[in-house]
Order: sequence, then C-alpha cells, then structure tokens
Amino acid sequence: MRPGQVKGIIKKFFKWTFILLALYTLFGFVYFTNAIPMQPATMSSAPQGIAVFTGTRARLEEGFETLRRYPDSRLLISGVNQGTSVSQLIRASRARCCPPAERVTLDYKAQDTAENAQETAKWARANNVQKLFLVTSNYHMPRSILELNHSAPDLDITAHPVIARSFQDNTWWQDKVILYNVLGEYNKYVWAWLRYNVGTLFT
Repeated sequence: MRPGQVKGIIKKFFKWTFILLALYTLFGFVYFTNAIPMQPATMSSAPQGIAVFTGTRARLEEGFETLRRYPDSRLLISGVNQGTSVSQLIRASRARCCPPAERVTLDYKAQDTAENAQETAKWARANNVQKLFLVTSNYHMPRSILELNHSAPDLDITAHPVIARSFQDNTWWQDKVILYNVLGEYNKYVWAWLRYNVGTLFT
C-alpha cells in the first residue's frame, strides 16, 4: 500500500470518527434535555425527608416552602458554606416561614453533586428516611438522581425540581447563560454515567 493511500485511510478514519462522535453528542444531548423535568412533580404522599442540593436562592426557598407544606418531614440542606446558620439561609432564601431548627440539618462537607448524594444517603439512613423529595434546579436533576441512586439505591426519590420561567416558556435555549449551564450539566452527566456504568459494558 502506498504512503498516500495510508494517509487517505487515516484521514477518512478520523473524519468518520469525528462525525460519529458529533452525532453521538447531538443525540445524547437531545436525550438529556428530554430527561429534564419541565413541570413540577405530582406529590402522591408526604415525604419523610426533603434534601436540597444548594446552588441558588430559589432551591433554598423551595426547600423551606416544601417543609412548610410537610411540617412532619425533615429537611437536609447539603453543600452549605462553613459557618452558615439556618437563620442566615432563611433570610437569604426569602422564605415565608421559619421552620423549627430541630427539623433542619445543614451539611457542610459536600463540595460537589456526588458528595451531596453521599451525605444525603448518610443522613437518610441516620434518620430512617425512606421516602425523599429531592430539590434542585431542573437541569441539575438528572445527574443528581443518578448520583443519589448510586449512593442510596433503596431510597424512594421524588424529583422536586426548581424550574426557571425560561424552561416553562421553552425559551431556555435562547438564553446563552442557561444554554451554557445545560451543556455543562450534560457533560457532567455523561462522565457520571460512565463512571458508574463503564465496567458493565465489558461484562
């Protein structure tokens, strides 16, 4: 085989590899966006526990509001900055109520979503929580559930997404900041999925 032919084969190989990867990324992203909840979840029964993966004021507000609706539940706020108190979080969230401090637990250890899930699993076991409402941004929900299912496979999880208006209006893809966040979350979801499933692909 001539050097020119070898070079041509290599170029075709990289060209088709790029095309296949592009198609995989496109269809994977479409699948991911279809998995993002666009409407609030229907609650069939009260939860024993509520977990908030911190990140925005709206998540905190929704967590406190959910505890107000289900006062017999317990609330975990995971990923809180060291030194932050419950009263400070209530003020920051602009929540309408002041929940009893004994029903709220703050997790200062978690630094990312995987650690949020790990700390939530520990808290659920310690408090005998079997039915959990998970509060986080809707585009963050698929990866959060993936991580939590891995850390606590027996936990009954109900997604309780915080949904921005642009998602409700289906205009989120026109907002560069939100689109960037969703693309970043998709990449993180793919890596998390591979981390937990790549071994099974070869068994």
